[in-house]
Amino acid sequence: MYIMRRLGHVEGLEGIEKAVEATQIVQNAGVPASLWVAGLGAVPGSIGWSVGLETFAQWADYTDKLTADAAYGEFARNNVGAITMTEPDTLAEVVYGEVQGESAVGDYIGSLGAVVMPDRAADAAAFAVEVADAFMAATGLQVIVAKNLAGDQAIIEWVVRYGTAAAVDEAEAKASASADYAAALAKNVGLFSAGNRLFARRAA
Repeated sequence: MYIMRRLGHVEGLEGIEKAVEATQIVQNAGVPASLWVAGLGAVPGSIGWSVGLETFAQWADYTDKLTADAAYGEFARNNVGAITMTEPDTLAEVVYGEVQGESAVGDYIGSLGAVVMPDRAADAAAFAVEVADAFMAATGLQVIVAKNLAGDQAIIEWVVRYGTAAAVDEAEAKASASADYAAALAKNVGLFSAGNRLFARRAA
């Protein structure tokens, strides 16, 4: 499975409303996109769209649908500059774990992206699976591990979906109390050069 992502930036509530409007147009065109508003760990005003894909060909089909959609074209023409794209689009392949169902509006996700040391790629991949298993065992939450097929090739990412903000607190407490999780985390030395964790909430 793949996850296509597009990241952008908006100003204030009006900008978020424009992003929601754009998302609804995309969904009406037959593309099951989710809009996420980033919070902690991201620059204020950061937003992102995600679309789950079974194949690369499905991405091409969705792109063709949007290109041919009159409402999408009209929105793009009338809202130049309302949403600033901040990074290249990415296509991440889920290399471990399973995306279980569709997220609901209001759900939170936590994402941790780490830059792999060039000579430690195999070790980092094994670590990614081990620490994901330890987190799932400690918290009961599903973790997916993803690596870009298109985009920065040095990044490996863990993504966790939380139903509520309180679920984040509960998961962090369980993970912090787990000796097995702590032992798995301790094996990261020398595998990564940098990393960033952020949280986002689904808005549409």
